[in-house]
Amino acid sequence: MKTIACIAAAVCSLSGASAQPLVASSFLNQIVDVDPTTGAVSNVRNVNLPSGQFMTGISLGPSPSSYYTVGATQDGAARSTLYSVDRLTGAATPFAALGARLVEGELRYNPIDRSFYASWATDSRLLYRINEGGNVSTITLPSFLRDPSGLAFSSAGELYVLETSQSTSVPGRVVVIDLESVTITREVVLDRTIGLLAGLEFVGEDLVVADRTGAFYNVDALNGATTLRFQASITDLSGIALVPAPGAAGVALMMLATSSRRRRRI
Repeated sequence: MKTIACIAAAVCSLSGASAQPLVASSFLNQIVDVDPTTGAVSNVRNVNLPSGQFMTGISLGPSPSSYYTVGATQDGAARSTLYSVDRLTGAATPFAALGARLVEGELRYNPIDRSFYASWATDSRLLYRINEGGNVSTITLPSFLRDPSGLAFSSAGELYVLETSQSTSVPGRVVVIDLESVTITREVVLDRTIGLLAGLEFVGEDLVVADRTGAFYNVDALNGATTLRFQASITDLSGIALVPAPGAAGVALMMLATSSRRRRRI
């Protein structure tokens, strides 16, 4: 099974953002810190999801003390849950029931409309929108998206979607979607194939893709040029996110920067 997930968007252009560390999740239900320059891994925390569930992505969210993840499952009768995860201890707390089974996952929080966006369910074109009150709605993506694998929001609130193929010999593409009209506004094909994808994130001005083996790549969203950034020692990586600046003040600065922007209607 192609296992992909990608998580969390750094949607504010803050000075020094590229020096902020990354956090990565794994299908082994762990989170680790990743140096964004060298790929050095540190501070492993176990995440206590219920038996049979595994982390599919990691995201920032409304609480400065938490990350967020979706507990995916292979159980056909089960339904997935959105969890908050304590940044220091890895303790997981249910945040919202999605009402659908996500067998692979991607999760992104958009502070402009203060909502999470999640995929994958059995219908790969359904995008789940979860507001901070835990209310869930769905958006149907354009029919010509075969396999939307990663989500990231730009500083302008645009949704970047990484689309891949079941075949690792077929390059993926990055498309930008206007959520008001649910249309693709532009797209670019990657100039190389990479491994089974597990993360998409803005790191400063760089659009970064990670695969399940822990390989991180920079992707030029204008021409698709894809170059290896580093190889991190992570087993079964399932998502990446940019860590906020230290302390609640850093997160508050991120929220202040985005709250001044016009909110998009979804």
